[in-house]
Amino acid sequence: MTSVRAMNPSMRTERMSGPKVARSFLAVVLGALILAGCPADPEDPPRPDGTACESIADCNAGQTCGRLVACVDQRCEDAQSLEIACPARR
Repeated sequence: MTSVRAMNPSMRTERMSGPKVARSFLAVVLGALILAGCPADPEDPPRPDGTACESIADCNAGQTCGRLVACVDQRCEDAQSLEIACPARR
């Protein structure tokens, strides 16, 4: 039986040297990183149930300045967490 190399003398096995090895290694590492992708986002802790809101006005019954309760993720926060300066009275 005749080997493939004997039938095609131009087919040679060459060892990869210095720069070729480094480039191949770098390509494999970069490919692995790309395929690994980004880690999943950590789960947000469950929000406590608060009053439903669409804007900060829904959480503050007519109050527009001073210490206010913020509307976050369509829920009023449990405590006053926002401060808006009131306009100076003349």
